[in-house]
Parts: sequence; structure tokens; C-alpha cells
Amino acid sequence: MSVTSIDKRILFGILLIAVVLNGYTYEDSRENSKASGIVLSFDDSFYGINPNTWERHFSLFDRYGAKVTFFVNGRSVTNFMLNAQKRGHEIGYHTLTHQRLPTLSRNQFYAETISPMRAFKNAGIELTSFAYPYGLYRTWMHNELLKYYKTLRGFTERYTDNFNLYTKDEMKSGFINSVSIDNIYYRSERQFQNTIDRMLIRTRNNGKIIVLTSHGINSGKWGITPERLEYILKKGKEYGITFYKFKDFQIPTPL
Repeated sequence: MSVTSIDKRILFGILLIAVVLNGYTYEDSRENSKASGIVLSFDDSFYGINPNTWERHFSLFDRYGAKVTFFVNGRSVTNFMLNAQKRGHEIGYHTLTHQRLPTLSRNQFYAETISPMRAFKNAGIELTSFAYPYGLYRTWMHNELLKYYKTLRGFTERYTDNFNLYTKDEMKSGFINSVSIDNIYYRSERQFQNTIDRMLIRTRNNGKIIVLTSHGINSGKWGITPERLEYILKKGKEYGITFYKFKDFQIPTPL
């Protein structure tokens, strides 16, 4: 037997042991990739964000087959909302005037979060997902809002490797946290790309869902640049990760 043949056998043995010890196979990777997902959401049509900046990037989402959730403010449906829904995106609610909910009375809380729902439904948009402004809430608010909404979304400023990933069953209802992808938290393109790579690889390998949030699609502090947004869309597609809306997981209400 040649030295080369022995070397190849040794190398194969080492690789096989590594796979067994890690308990992770190529088939596992493929299955986890199929199960994994990204939920992209954008907040604040009232608080300094012009929805036209979102609408100008519909073609970018189309290019990568991504549908997203826009959490809007206000008391009535706009052309942007109808256009977004027609393109397959979801409209969620982000309160009437973007108040810090824990500072409000109960009556003010209901006026900010629930009272506009009927007007939206009458205009053709059924609100089933809600995002807390500033990520601020009291625990009792979950119970009240879940009488009307199916999903409540929080907000975390910075990604860590302990950040929650969710199964598809966990995404069906209840409180779901999200992590910011706003420009303010990333000093350089390298830092941004390294963080996105880490979070997407972890998401794919675990076969779970990660929820990402920004505000405008621009170069401002509370936005994500088109280039950074495309990096997420491109990497998600490369890794075989599916883009979802919150509504994709929710169980439809019986008629």
C-alpha cells in the first residue's frame, strides 16, 4: 500500500470522527437550512420615517424573493400600505402616535394600540402583528394585546450569540423579540458583515428563525443603507434561508 493511500485513509478517518463527534452531517445542514428563516421588519411610518423610502426599495425585495413586515403608525390606511400589501408584504401596527406605552394610562394605552384596528380592517388591512415602540412594555400589556393581535414584537439593540432564535411553532403567536440592524449599532462595513454572517450561520445551523428590525432604508442612524440591506438579502439566499412575514406563521382565524 502506498504512502499516499495511507495518508488518504488517515485524512478520511479524521474527517469521519469530526463529523460523528459534532453530530452534524451534510444532510443535517440541508434540513436545517430548509427550516431556517429570517423575518425582516421595518418600523415607524409616523416617527420621522417616510414610507416612500420603503416603497422605493420594493424592487430590491423582489430581486431576492423576500417579503417583509412594515410596522406603521397612524389612524388610517394609506396608499403605501395598500401597495405594500398588494406586493405580498405585511402591514403590522406600531401604535397611533409612537408613545412610550408604560407611561400611559390604560385608556390612553387602548387608544394607541387597539382603537384604530377597525378602521384599518374596514379599509382592507387586517392587523394581526404589533410592535412595541422603543421595545418598551409592561407584562400585562402582552395579555391585553393578544386578545386582538396574534404576534407581539419586541426590540433589542445589539446582537449577541445568546439572542433568541425561534422555531416555527414558537413563531405562531405570542411575544417575539427582534434584534436591530440599524446603522447606529455598526461602526464599519466589516463589523456589520461579520455580525450578519455570524447570526445567519447560527440561524441556518440551528434550523430556526431570527427576527431583524430596522427603521428607514437610508444612511441615517435609525435606518439601514440599501447596500447593507442587500447584503442580508444576498447572504440569506446564499445560505438557503427563507424570508418570512410574521403573518406566514400565524394560524388563520376561523370565519
